[in-house]
Amino acid sequence: MSFAFETDDGNVERGLRRIAIEQIHKALLEASAPQAEFDATVHQLRRRCKNLRGLLRIVRPQLKAFKLEDAAIADAASQLSQARDAAVMVATFDSLMAEKPDADGREQLRDMLTERSQALAQHVDEQALLAKFCEAVLAMRERVGDWRLKRKKFGAIAGGVEDTYRRMRQSMRDAAEDGSPETLHAWRKQAKYHRHHMLLLRRHAPDMLDGRSKLLAELADLLGRHHDLAVLVEVLSGRVAGAPAALNSVVELANERQHGLGEQAFALGRQIAAEKPGALTERLQRYWALEDA
Repeated sequence: MSFAFETDDGNVERGLRRIAIEQIHKALLEASAPQAEFDATVHQLRRRCKNLRGLLRIVRPQLKAFKLEDAAIADAASQLSQARDAAVMVATFDSLMAEKPDADGREQLRDMLTERSQALAQHVDEQALLAKFCEAVLAMRERVGDWRLKRKKFGAIAGGVEDTYRRMRQSMRDAAEDGSPETLHAWRKQAKYHRHHMLLLRRHAPDMLDGRSKLLAELADLLGRHHDLAVLVEVLSGRVAGAPAALNSVVELANERQHGLGEQAFALGRQIAAEKPGALTERLQRYWALEDA
């Protein structure tokens, strides 16, 4: 079955457990897949962690174990982050410099990023890292059977859906006011959690919620690229002494690209967040009721 509540679940509590177990099972299979590339495996495992954290947030007000479980999966994901982020910087640089393939100093800067990625990779014990991840999610799987919700129907998820959507709207306002990479990144996190909720509910109104999920994925992609550029500039600035022309050129190009990505993100975000939290929750409740009609 998929990452969505199904009619066959019977109630939200059973669906919650079923989805969590499925995500954990898939993560364990991916972590132990023979011949799989490490970077690709880490990417998939981080996706599973994000799915699980989104799932937890849809029942956040109802699940007593929320803080424990959210912290556990966040810690498991953080162990994998550094192993992949260095390689992402090389890809981000290549994408940025595609507009200026002959820029002076380009190869020197790229070599610095590649050396950094390789140096970090050499200090990563891939098997030990994956084994520790599996240990963490196996422990979580043992606890899933004890998850209890105060409510079993839409009331079990109403508060979580509304709270996450409200957080997304507030983080967008914060990003518009502050404009820093940190606030845009915080907005991205909340947008992704809201997207997880649309995916979890999509069986109840696929024609309406699939489209919203795709728009949220587009928004997260725009904000993700914005964040990668901010990290790229930070990494290069910390490794290049002084302010050579090549670095200045990269920073200028990155700022220009970030500005464009930000404009697109805010234009799309304002449309996605136009509905008030209470109104959206009521609409989703009506969609949920369609299965019982």
